[in-house]
Amino acid sequence: MMDIFLKYGDFVSVINLNSMKTKSYLTKSLITTIPILIASYLVILLPSQFAFSDIQNIATIYPNGMPWGVTVNEATNKIYVTEPWSNTVSVIDGSNNAIITSIPAGIDPYYVAVNPVTNRIYVDNYHDGTVSVIDGLTNNITATVQVGGYPLGVAVNPMTNRIYVLNGPFNSVSVLDGSTNHVVSTIGVGVYPFEAAVNTLTNKVYISNLESNSVSVIDASTNSVINTIQLGSSPFGIGLNPNTNKIYVTEANSDTVSVIDGVTNNITNTIHVASGPHSVGVNPNTNHIFSANGVSNSVSVIDGTTNGIIQTITLLPEPVEAGVNRVTNTIYVSNFLGSMSVIQDGPPLKTTNAVVTPDPSAQVILASKTYQVTVTDNSSSPTAPHGTVLWGDSSANGHFSNPICTLVSLSPSSSACSVLFEYNIGKYKHGNHTKPIFGYNRKFN
Repeated sequence: MMDIFLKYGDFVSVINLNSMKTKSYLTKSLITTIPILIASYLVILLPSQFAFSDIQNIATIYPNGMPWGVTVNEATNKIYVTEPWSNTVSVIDGSNNAIITSIPAGIDPYYVAVNPVTNRIYVDNYHDGTVSVIDGLTNNITATVQVGGYPLGVAVNPMTNRIYVLNGPFNSVSVLDGSTNHVVSTIGVGVYPFEAAVNTLTNKVYISNLESNSVSVIDASTNSVINTIQLGSSPFGIGLNPNTNKIYVTEANSDTVSVIDGVTNNITNTIHVASGPHSVGVNPNTNHIFSANGVSNSVSVIDGTTNGIIQTITLLPEPVEAGVNRVTNTIYVSNFLGSMSVIQDGPPLKTTNAVVTPDPSAQVILASKTYQVTVTDNSSSPTAPHGTVLWGDSSANGHFSNPICTLVSLSPSSSACSVLFEYNIGKYKHGNHTKPIFGYNRKFN
């Protein structure tokens, strides 16, 4: 069985772990009265099969300033890098590592996150107390949102279209509704929240609290802290692998990375890395964790299966943040003294041809409606895809009675499954309705 987590884009690639052959499903989005947006880029859970030599520093990019935060839109293959000293955000084309443009932001933009479903980029401006919202299509700022104050850390759940902004000195997290750009909740956490990570499969948000040496676990369905995990010293960066439900936290003063089990919230391992770990980037495809070590000017590569360090890569001075493109298996590390390191974590995914079709494409709102997705393999040697589909609605128009359906074979080359969506009739009148419903995460074998 293989786990696949989809993103927007052009292809869904599926690897058969027995034959190691790759197929791709070219998605089709039907956008009419109700856009049925079927996700298309994905992440595949692979064993740690790549030789250590396959993890290489393949390029260096020199942005316009001193880079800090990094995020990747896997749907568009664009990388967004904050530069707090120049108050800008650089946009990099992942296909050729060229800088496309530089976008003016607020004062001291440190962290950045992206919603690949809406193609919106969120930048926290520390001294402005604001978040800039960038349209990834036009590279224009479409909104500036006032948050709790001195934001330092931002994360996005594309399944719910919620953005989590950390207000360090105020020990709180502001929750933004991505459809309105309004703050809908403020959650109290530990002392000086620093970074955040979202597990879209469990709808949990994990916050590293720098000065209280802890991680706050937020249930995003209730916007409440359900657990506080005590750590060692100075937790900085935080990342997670949704496939394994493991959370990774760097602790700068002890030069370690703590591993947390997302089911039990227990610390299961402490890994010693090089000096000054700041952030972590996680590649679920390879189950590799990349610790950016600012003092030793290196990246420690951790095998998530064994929790052992399999490689240490020397970088240019002061690596700070790591962003991961799970489609191309590429890691982007910001080096604060003026460069970006590009690391290849095994070969990128290859593609062939197939079609994913949702149905219906339009709907007059009634109390409920059944939506079906069909996956058809159009390759030269087709097989019927199997697995589960996890659906989500980013617009709060209603809810799925059960958001998961299991694919059933229709023919030797196609499979389908359905979900029932119940509309909020009290909120929305009968008639045309234009908010999106989308299939976001899937598992195939």
